[in-house]
Amino acid sequence: MIRNFRTQYDEVDLSECILYTTHEPCIMCSYILRHHKVVMVVWGISTGEIGGVSSDYPTLSTTQISKWGVAPIIIKGVLEEECIQTLY
Repeated sequence: MIRNFRTQYDEVDLSECILYTTHEPCIMCSYILRHHKVVMVVWGISTGEIGGVSSDYPTLSTTQISKWGVAPIIIKGVLEEECIQTLY
């Protein structure tokens, strides 16, 4: 059976999921995480001006968009040194 792409992904609810990543999600990735209600995001390295929390556009942590509801729990700096070493 072929599913309609839009129907298949509009219904994705990740409210019981945690994202673990080496880098802070960018602004665009943060939008997707909020849209699909990811409950927690854990990372090692912050990304500054492009980050979903650390930039001037904190998409991942904002409470200004009521449709998104509660922002995910954010844990940063986990294994930061190890994450930095993977870059070099």
